[in-house]
Amino acid sequence: MRKVLCFCDGGSRGNGSVNSLAATGVVIKDYDSGKIIYRGGTLLSRGSTNNDAEWNALIEVIKECIKQDYDPVEIFMDSELAVKQFNGVYKTKSEKLAGYKKIAKSLSTALGTLKVTHVLREHNRDADECANRVMDSKQSFKEIL
Repeated sequence: MRKVLCFCDGGSRGNGSVNSLAATGVVIKDYDSGKIIYRGGTLLSRGSTNNDAEWNALIEVIKECIKQDYDPVEIFMDSELAVKQFNGVYKTKSEKLAGYKKIAKSLSTALGTLKVTHVLREHNRDADECANRVMDSKQSFKEIL
């Protein structure tokens, strides 16, 4: 098992409009060296909101950590809403967001140790760049480094 620091972000251009473009961005770094070991992003369906993208980014990074057998895992996001909803500080009133939370919580049980923390946007630039790369190219990508 490998200890990692994960950064994830979601973005939406048009935020839920019929023609909106949304994507996730994920960066995983080795805890000891700080070296990026994974980066990627996924293009989401038209009409996705920023909140959809943030939650999908969280789910995506949890899935990748399970797949690669990373543990312990610390995830950083600049979406204070998603972090506080995931950690139970805020209620998740929207059925759609509650569904994402249920998936993320269920997946997280496969990880030994998981911590999800809010960071300021400037500390999440790598993940933001991945989300923007996907929206600019309109193509998902994964790079294991």
